Amino acid sequence: MSTPSSSIVSRLKFRHLRFMLALAETGSLARTAERLSVSYPAVVKTRLEIEETLGARLLAGRGDAAVFTEIGTCLVQASRRILAELDCAGEEIAALRDGLHGHLVVGVRSPDALQWLTPAIVQFRTHFPGVSVSLVDGLHESIACGEVDIGFARAGPMHGPQDLAFQPLFTIRSAVVGSGSHALPPRARPNWPTLLALPWVLPPTGTPLRDRFDEFLAMRGLQGPANSIAISDASAQMEMFRAGSFLGLSSESVAQHLVERRIASIVVAKLTALDDHVAMIWRNHVPLHPVLLQFKQFVLAYQQQARSAPGLARATGLP
Repeated sequence: MSTPSSSIVSRLKFRHLRFMLALAETGSLARTAERLSVSYPAVVKTRLEIEETLGARLLAGRGDAAVFTEIGTCLVQASRRILAELDCAGEEIAALRDGLHGHLVVGVRSPDALQWLTPAIVQFRTHFPGVSVSLVDGLHESIACGEVDIGFARAGPMHGPQDLAFQPLFTIRSAVVGSGSHALPPRARPNWPTLLALPWVLPPTGTPLRDRFDEFLAMRGLQGPANSIAISDASAQMEMFRAGSFLGLSSESVAQHLVERRIASIVVAKLTALDDHVAMIWRNHVPLHPVLLQFKQFVLAYQQQARSAPGLARATGLP
């Protein structure tokens, strides 16, 4: 006869959950005993207690190795989720009691995101001086493995790894820019074959803007420029424009900045298909520690404030 779910919940204890995590991490009952600083008979007893509570076996074999049954795997996943939630709750309670303290690693890989984000970080630090912030160049992979807490970047069509969550913040419209020495006459309206015959500096393949540009050309039966240099940094693009004759892609706000500094001019070319978003990116299905949770909520509130401020909206491309 199966054990009712209410009975399972009431009889499972936190030490059972910690035992399951230790067993999953160490891979054997013997190493679990060492990890928990208890005797081998004690971990065997704990295993039997849990199996009696569940009315089912945890391990597939009878040896020392931790080869979990389907039910054992289910309990490991639940233990990891419950204990992580409890850890976050403890940190949040301590933050409410003692003030928010900690360190936040923010990945930024877009001049538009950086321009939009820096005032928000300044305001956040004013409200929470106990939190230090590091700005780094690291996004999807770094966020997924936990090296970066939260990221801000052009997100393309908002698709990405399933373990990451994306929150669009504002729209970016793209433009073709040319260095001051490029060969196109002023106010020219060149077609795409003419543009693609010239030298370009482009984002690397695999980045959202480059992938959308390649798709844009492919839909028109065109290939990318044969003469191009791949760069991933806006500062490098400016230096290339200063050094030679190139075309490139940028957001309208960055393009205007280049025009004002007389580094480049805007080329008349329709690129609405390349419009995308700056998005906030974080790990999905993982409890957010208090500093990260507060920062995420602060950024979303800042976004709403920016939408109601016309000057900031124009600066960031907000609709």
